[in-house]
Amino acid sequence: MYRKNISGGIKAVILIVLVSSLMTLVIPEIYGQEDSSSSGVEFLEVNVEPANILVGDNIMIYATIINNSDSLITFQAGCDSPIWLEFLSEHVELALEPACQSLGGVQLEPGQQQKVMGPGGGILYQAVSAGTFEAKVYFSYGIGKSFVPSITISKTIELQINSEKEIPIVSEIPSKSNGEKREIPPHKQVSSGTNPQDVICSEGLKLIFKSNDNSPACVKPSTAEKLIQRGWARS
Repeated sequence: MYRKNISGGIKAVILIVLVSSLMTLVIPEIYGQEDSSSSGVEFLEVNVEPANILVGDNIMIYATIINNSDSLITFQAGCDSPIWLEFLSEHVELALEPACQSLGGVQLEPGQQQKVMGPGGGILYQAVSAGTFEAKVYFSYGIGKSFVPSITISKTIELQINSEKEIPIVSEIPSKSNGEKREIPPHKQVSSGTNPQDVICSEGLKLIFKSNDNSPACVKPSTAEKLIQRGWARS
């Protein structure tokens, strides 16, 4: 009976650890006090990639941290990340993917600087709509050799997400007057009474339907596959 209770207790502890790890991946926490200036640890440079963000891209954040304090600082590394973004709009969505398990830490002496990247493993920032908006960058660290974050600094940046360039879309349908083919865009075919399902695309193009309004479009097969995978369109 005693061994059974011990086994049950161990399983409960493992379950708690797993749940805690999952919550850490899903919802980044602001550790300790938030201090953007007086701590001496500062953002020297902040950049995002890709530089030209398009709808559908995954956004990465890169920042150079400089330790202008009088103390050694330590922050997380490996698959985890000490830096993350808070998007002050609905132009970006948080998504999850399988995470790696490599963990580590970086120590930064006074006067040293280090480039860090985010988000951590298991998290994706996906651009879902075009627009210009603000985002807040957070960086958490511990004092001395402690891996436990005790201070978080932040910086507000401006981001812009651009729509993909419009691809010239033309369709060929038989001309009623002389039997020759002429190019008519899908939306004009629909506006003239053609059923969207019956829109005719020119040779080499594929008919797809936009997910947001089910409007037809004729695009290259490679583009169609990309748009369908991203959820922007259906075949």
